[in-house]
Amino acid sequence: AENGGAIYVKGKSNTKFSMTDGKITECIAENNGGAVYLEGGMVNISGGIVSHNLANSGNGGAFCIVGGNFSMPDGGNAEIYENAAFSQSDADSHQNQVASGGNGGGIYVTPVGNDVSVDIISGTIQENSSDRVGGGICVEITQQSGKAKANVTVGKIGGSDDSPSISNNHTI
Repeated sequence: AENGGAIYVKGKSNTKFSMTDGKITECIAENNGGAVYLEGGMVNISGGIVSHNLANSGNGGAFCIVGGNFSMPDGGNAEIYENAAFSQSDADSHQNQVASGGNGGGIYVTPVGNDVSVDIISGTIQENSSDRVGGGICVEITQQSGKAKANVTVGKIGGSDDSPSISNNHTI
């Protein structure tokens, strides 16, 4: 797939992708969202496994959320591991320019004119890789974002027994 190796969703702000169980594994997107690409809306992952997916020359090895929100809510046990996002060199260019991409090995979120939120309250994000920034998670504000803001929450205020684990993620 060009975007969204397993799932591609494009919609309004009320569009929602939820995962409570199951597996999304070994999917490849030529550009963004090795497993899931969502443009405008909400991703809610409370369970299941998303692993070994690849954004071959783009962002979000597991998830690429453009103009939307991402949540791993309290009480969940989702696992996002061993996903990767890479940028590719333009083989035809003598200047060896690198395409934009390679951000957010696990999760990539960027606003497009609207505020975004990322709430990681439970679950595991580990051993994901990117060759630019955000091995585990990348929230990027660009010129195209306008005056949009990003709100990122990791963990529950006051702690919790099911606090999230974000570990062993890498950028090259």
